[in-house]
Amino acid sequence: MTDSQALAARHTGALGTNPTAAAPAGVRTAADVVTPEVVAQLTRGVVGSGRTANHTPFTGEKLADLPESTPEDVAEAFARARAAQPLWAATSPRARAAVLLRFHDLVLERQAEVLDLIQLETGKARLHAHEEVLAVAVAARHYGRKAPSYLRPRRHTGVVPVLTKTTELRQPRGVVGQIAPGTTRWSCRSATHSPPSSPATPS
Repeated sequence: MTDSQALAARHTGALGTNPTAAAPAGVRTAADVVTPEVVAQLTRGVVGSGRTANHTPFTGEKLADLPESTPEDVAEAFARARAAQPLWAATSPRARAAVLLRFHDLVLERQAEVLDLIQLETGKARLHAHEEVLAVAVAARHYGRKAPSYLRPRRHTGVVPVLTKTTELRQPRGVVGQIAPGTTRWSCRSATHSPPSSPATPS
């Protein structure tokens, strides 16, 4: 597009974003990646009475309308999490670890889909998007392999050596809030059909 063409486009309102080359035939577009089905999967179970538009930094194109939570929505989500937490706390560490290991496998099996979503939402290069996927996979595998040993009871010498002993037990903390970047979490959720929050093994 020449400067004169760009100027004419601005006057006519035809240019809404920076000019970009047309995608070659057969190449997947944002609409092919972020389908209504994917959006529904991403937002299933999310408590949000408001709506917010999500755009890709590549072109400014709108990707989807996503739920936006109010303080009341957050309180509702907390109540739901508190109601669900006792069942997870009662699950053995080995069973929880198996969930994380399965999550690890799914992230790697469907990493192409996850990478597409991360790139569209953040504008990152493929290599840098892959770093996020690996971080999630490595963390899931680490706790999947190590959680049972981290959470097992530990014996210590008591106040009176030989006569007394102390056992250290890990107790679930309940619902824990975390403020963190959400791109990889949402993308991996889409690819693995995981719940809004990955299972917190220690809890």
